[in-house]
Amino acid sequence: HGHGHGHGHGHDDESKGHGNGHGGERNLSLNAAYIHALGDMIQSIGVMAAGAVVWWKPTWQIVDPLCTIFFAAIVVHTTTQVTSSTLRILLEGAPAGFDFEHLRSELEGIPGSRNCHCLHVWVLSPGLSAGSVHLTAENPEEAQERARRIFNDFGIEHTTIQVVKEGGEPPPCCSDDRKEHKEHRVNCAS
Repeated sequence: HGHGHGHGHGHDDESKGHGNGHGGERNLSLNAAYIHALGDMIQSIGVMAAGAVVWWKPTWQIVDPLCTIFFAAIVVHTTTQVTSSTLRILLEGAPAGFDFEHLRSELEGIPGSRNCHCLHVWVLSPGLSAGSVHLTAENPEEAQERARRIFNDFGIEHTTIQVVKEGGEPPPCCSDDRKEHKEHRVNCAS
């Protein structure tokens, strides 16, 4: 039952036009620490400004809670990107702005390929995405290599590509006689 698994691991620091290269983003922890320090500085400026206004005009005590709310909103706004990136990683979401249908179209355009299914793309860490796909093709080795290059062109360097020779046995997760994989098959069928 001819199939192959490709596990391409390129490590170019340059993205290939899709914004997912290793060197494109800072470490998430460093980013969070930087934003935390910036937030502390902004809050301190707010406290000093409110204190100066209340010292200058004691009847303007409303300035203190207004400044607190204003600077808290700034801090929340600055943490949105880190929170979004963290959730995307934890929930194994697709990279932000990723054109999933374009990738599917490219994979379906591989010469001799008859079926592209169970296509998944997700974020492993900032700047590092993973992808997997099952293909049916006349020439599994050639289809696997072309699929690996297509994934690489989309900035997806960690891939698992399973290719079944046309007329061969389907992968276990897509066969009808494997009940334990029924839910997965429904979710990934094209």
